[in-house]
Amino acid sequence: MRRNPVESLAIINPSRGISGRFAEAIDYVIEHPEVAVVGALGSVAAGFLAYRLYQTMGSRGTMVWKGHAYSFTPEDRLWMGRMVIGEVGETGWESSSKDQAAAAVLWSVATRHMSNPSFRQAGSYKRTMRAFSQPINPIWESHQACSTEGRGCCGSTSGMCSPARIARRRAIRTKSWSALPERVRYLVDRFVRGQLENPVPGYNDFAGASHISNSAVRSSRLPAVTIGGNTFISRPAYEQGTLRIT
Repeated sequence: MRRNPVESLAIINPSRGISGRFAEAIDYVIEHPEVAVVGALGSVAAGFLAYRLYQTMGSRGTMVWKGHAYSFTPEDRLWMGRMVIGEVGETGWESSSKDQAAAAVLWSVATRHMSNPSFRQAGSYKRTMRAFSQPINPIWESHQACSTEGRGCCGSTSGMCSPARIARRRAIRTKSWSALPERVRYLVDRFVRGQLENPVPGYNDFAGASHISNSAVRSSRLPAVTIGGNTFISRPAYEQGTLRIT
């Protein structure tokens, strides 16, 4: 009776030692070349899968704050990219002119998550990003949600709840990783590896330069700094410390 190739390989006599087992395996492959072909194809497929997994997971890093650690997930990485284009812009990434603005957004929101015990204990960095960044915040996803919350919209279809703004947010929050500008993907990958310089160390909050309140600026632990279109501050209620990414 013809044996299943897998079963046949499994019954190679272990008492023959390593060299004997190796020779027996070679004999089997010579008699059954289809096994060698399938095995070779399987090795190629496995190698490609490992390479793609490395590409995706190799970018993972860990945020460390006073002994607390959080490892980024692939989903975090995607939402970071969406947040960056939402806060810094979808276009103009052909050069490095927006790099510092993107880095400031990434570092300040990460510091916000790790320096606030309630955010940190909740665990989900995606949740922190979406709760903070208006372009990817679910509250602003539809006119009904946006106007119901108020948020300065007063239930109208103008201003922050306009159809154009809601459509922009929808486009941003549904972007795939490959659809993000190449420069944005590059910056996010450098960030999660701890290779992107922090232009706002100690800062944990920001808002549009024309929208941030005077009281927030006055209460900032560090002098307010404007990078790109955002003004960055340090909320005194949050923990002080240094965020590291390893």
